Amino acid sequence: MVTKTIQLFQKAGLAVASGGYQYSEVANAFLSEGFTSNAGNTYFNAVRLIEGIFIKEDVGQGHTRTFLNGIKIYSIMDKTLIAERSYHCKFHSKLTVISEVQEMLYNIINESALKEGIKFDQNEVRRKIQEITIKCFNSDQRQLLQAINNKSLTA
Repeated sequence: MVTKTIQLFQKAGLAVASGGYQYSEVANAFLSEGFTSNAGNTYFNAVRLIEGIFIKEDVGQGHTRTFLNGIKIYSIMDKTLIAERSYHCKFHSKLTVISEVQEMLYNIINESALKEGIKFDQNEVRRKIQEITIKCFNSDQRQLLQAINNKSLTA
């Protein structure tokens, strides 16, 4: 599965040159190999899969805290970056990432609807986004990756 993981991530432009991603049960995410700066901080990426997209977290682990340095959202289908945010001194937690991803996804839908002149039920969209993000963060990412690999083999 590691080979399939690396191939899938490379196709999306997410694999790191130093060897790819390994699944972490604790984080329920695929983590890149980290590097340590001269200041002693460690930097790495965490990748999660959710309903047709990759969520890539840029994470920095300092002496006492873990920081969220950025989030990028990529389309699995066409391997394009569809949203990104950068942060300065934002503490990393599962809830923080979920909240930020939910807001980013809502903004993508809202901006698209505005461009197309489409009206939608904002509460329903927020509820659906909440449902799929919670499912993503609580579902075994290995199983989601396997389902994507199976779809790509049959497509």
